[in-house]
Amino acid sequence: MPSKDINAINPGEGFDQRLDNELKRLKLTATYGVETTNSGLPANLEKVWLEKVREFESKAAESRRHSVASYLRHPRFVPESRLTDQRLRVELGKVREIMRSAGISVTSLHQVPDREFYRFLTEDLPWEEICELQGPDFEHQFVYDEYYPSEEFEVEHTVIEFFDMLFRKYYTMLESIIYVEEGEMGDEPEQMEMVDQLCDFTDAFDELELDEFRIESINARKDTASAEAYVSYTGYPNKGREGVDFKGVASFELKLDRYGYWTIQRFSLPGLCLRQA
Repeated sequence: MPSKDINAINPGEGFDQRLDNELKRLKLTATYGVETTNSGLPANLEKVWLEKVREFESKAAESRRHSVASYLRHPRFVPESRLTDQRLRVELGKVREIMRSAGISVTSLHQVPDREFYRFLTEDLPWEEICELQGPDFEHQFVYDEYYPSEEFEVEHTVIEFFDMLFRKYYTMLESIIYVEEGEMGDEPEQMEMVDQLCDFTDAFDELELDEFRIESINARKDTASAEAYVSYTGYPNKGREGVDFKGVASFELKLDRYGYWTIQRFSLPGLCLRQA
């Protein structure tokens, strides 16, 4: 049987739009290496969005690439080592404006000192490549953390994910941030017992409401970390009835898994006393 060419598929009248969108996603991956997931938009709007993605990737593939320095026409930046703190703030503002005017956006996921951010913008970023696409709705985006990830930020993100998944009762997702040495979750009875106890605890309430949350401390080392957070929450055994309040310090021990992600190895939580496996 001859193979079908995905580009030759032309849905006719009544063809399901969602299936058509799935084909568009496959074509984006096959042609440009772009992977897109279901956006949650109505099928007709998702069709428009996927077409915009295809149009952008097509233009990007055909356009020439330049270094950021070349794209900015090689501006001269004052070396970071020659700047006082006061002068640095002025020069940082100038660099930001130069890049903003050229359609280049640089952000960070956590607070970066001005001196380090200036150094990154003027010493590291100029060597990066970008395509020559321009337009009022187009922006070249860079994220500092993709070059210099903050372990403290990643640990904090994992702890926040823990509470979000636990209180929403997303148990399958919760398992993904529990540390396992080898194999699957089912191969690690201690970790499986820990997740089971979490599920038993949250299932005792129809609803859990987070009242207060703040990170108190994070200590990240080479492949292990610890974190403490103050948490106050209310569990409602029956909706519409009086809840049970829990408050105190939640403690976490984390470990990098074999994929390089921070995962939770042990923890203590106000209101929950884990049994020993």
